[in-house]
Amino acid sequence: VSARLYDRKKKAAKICIPIKDLSTEDREVKLKEAMAKYREAKKHAADSRIKYLDELPPKDRDRLKRAEAQRKIARDAKAVTGDLGSKYVTSVVADGVEYSTKESIEDAVMEVNEAKYRASEDTPFLNEPLLSEFGPVGNPEAVNAVLDGTYVPPPGLDQYTQRLLQGMARPAGAAQSSHHMHPYVSTEDHTKCWKRAKERTSAGMSGLHFGQFKAQASDPELSALDASFRNVAYLTGHDYPRWRTAVDVQILKRSQDYSIEKLRTIVQLEADFNMNNKKVGREVMWKAELDKTLSRYNGGGRKQFRASEIGLNQRLTNDSIYGRRGRAVIISNDARGCFDRIAHVVALMCLMRLGCPRPPLESVINTLQKMEHYIRTAFGDSETSYGNVPGQPPLQGLLQGNGLGPAGWFSISTVLLDIMKEEGFGMSQWSLISQRAMTILSFAFVDDTDLIHSNDDLTLTELVTEAQTMLHTWEGLLRSTGGALHPDKSYWYLVEVVWKNGHWGYKKKSDEQGDLFLHNNGDPKAAAKLDVSEAREALGIQTRPDCNMKDQFEYLKKKATQWADKMRTRKPRPHVVWYSLTHCIMKTIEYPLLATTLSKEQVRQIMVPILKIALPLSGVQKKMPHRLVYGSYSSRGLNLHHPYTIQLVEHLQCILRHAHRDTLTSDLLIDNMEIVQTHVGSSEPFWSLPFEVYGHLAPAGWMK
Repeated sequence: VSARLYDRKKKAAKICIPIKDLSTEDREVKLKEAMAKYREAKKHAADSRIKYLDELPPKDRDRLKRAEAQRKIARDAKAVTGDLGSKYVTSVVADGVEYSTKESIEDAVMEVNEAKYRASEDTPFLNEPLLSEFGPVGNPEAVNAVLDGTYVPPPGLDQYTQRLLQGMARPAGAAQSSHHMHPYVSTEDHTKCWKRAKERTSAGMSGLHFGQFKAQASDPELSALDASFRNVAYLTGHDYPRWRTAVDVQILKRSQDYSIEKLRTIVQLEADFNMNNKKVGREVMWKAELDKTLSRYNGGGRKQFRASEIGLNQRLTNDSIYGRRGRAVIISNDARGCFDRIAHVVALMCLMRLGCPRPPLESVINTLQKMEHYIRTAFGDSETSYGNVPGQPPLQGLLQGNGLGPAGWFSISTVLLDIMKEEGFGMSQWSLISQRAMTILSFAFVDDTDLIHSNDDLTLTELVTEAQTMLHTWEGLLRSTGGALHPDKSYWYLVEVVWKNGHWGYKKKSDEQGDLFLHNNGDPKAAAKLDVSEAREALGIQTRPDCNMKDQFEYLKKKATQWADKMRTRKPRPHVVWYSLTHCIMKTIEYPLLATTLSKEQVRQIMVPILKIALPLSGVQKKMPHRLVYGSYSSRGLNLHHPYTIQLVEHLQCILRHAHRDTLTSDLLIDNMEIVQTHVGSSEPFWSLPFEVYGHLAPAGWMK
């Protein structure tokens, strides 16, 4: 235990006697007395807390009371649904063997984590000839040549790495930009950032926690001192020794799944180091947005973009294919490791390509490459570490938990997607009436990427062949950055609309359509081929090319039934039930509604088990008319939002939100509107026509 921490705790507990002068028996007696006082005080903890808060100024008192009441009711709601338990691991399973002791868990996790951060060591930039030219941190001469577009690759380099080097040339928008990142950490910026930070956020092993930095930010002199400390690293690329330790926190991705390969590793960095990283990531994204140098095909990590809009884009694209009676190949793939398999040199060049200065990036990369990783589980922190071994290559990856991670990955994916578009992949088409040119290349949100390709001039076999080339190109480019695709999470659809049995429908999958293979580092594996009626979950939404809502309906109904069962068996207090209803299960139902077209009857069936349990447990008559249940407070209702109404509102708000923006969603909305207009066959806008008369002419879809 830290001596300073011991002294602080002793002082806080008002222990004045010198502990070292007491015998072991006396210490045990004192401990028993202290525990007895603690148990007695604990009985009156709630009243003591209220008494203390009442002594504070009214503004602070009311704010703290609201926050603590909100925290308590949220904790009670999580306890009812079973989500309150710790996600720290108490055991792991590796190769069929369960490890449950502190030392065995740490040994197993260290081996897996180190292998994860070394998985990119067989990729081009970490091997000759590029390793000699670029080095571990990026030789300035070679990096500048790549950014200027004058770099000549050495002979023998694979085609994908050569294409990546060409694609990393600085875009015109960044080269001619008048927008610049702030060149230093100002005291004002430092104070502002720490005031926004949450005090409860965990940090590294040094003991310098968020609360300390927040407190110091309120003092002008201490804030200036901390800002200058950060500024040295930001301006010069220096890496402080204290920053070179980190804690790998192992948490469960899914409840009760202790497989070591499926644990999520969140790396806790030093608080001030990560604040520098967040500043770099925030400002480079701000600059790239103003310069318009970001790919429009990736919505992850960007302001005013939502994950559910990716599902909407997929839905609108599928509707467009059906409305045009077209065909396309859709390939879904998942980047293995994502943030953990990024070659540092590639991240540096891609971020500098967007206009980020070199020194703060050097500070980040130097720190990460010299970092020692400790392991945190439910048993505490490990005493041993891995990483920073002399004579071995430095660990790679930007790490999950790094404030620069999202911006770093986005800068890389922008390069990859721009290259894919230049290579001619994607679905290019003109809107039917306004003749608006558009290209749809992918539906991406961070590492979840669905590629799409279509060409009406090709036969079916030729289209699948081009799709295979697209998949190999994407996989090859990703490998050049240090990454890889996950074969088990890759699948594809061949979507083709055909005339059969007197109406338009989708062609079923068949072996004649061929297969798509991943190179998989020399061990080819076929991606799963799915029928258009088979749904897969993507960003929390059940997606299938034929746009049938059956799977989404069953998924939401299952969630509603599970929630109702937990409420019925545990019978929490009425206000906890209502909080869990409005802030938990209803948010689960509302999230996908932007991309869905659930019928009113389907929504009713989803809500039946919820209202059947929630109303009586909340103290409301269970047969209360639904007009009052969903009515506003002003109409004497319960102000519960009807999902069917929310679905319509989400659709209308989306159209208004993207009407004036240059986004992929805007293009798809216009395209689908014009497809409906064409099918209706009237020169008058279909919005002005009575749906009862003309609705049957429009193709089924989101717009209808």
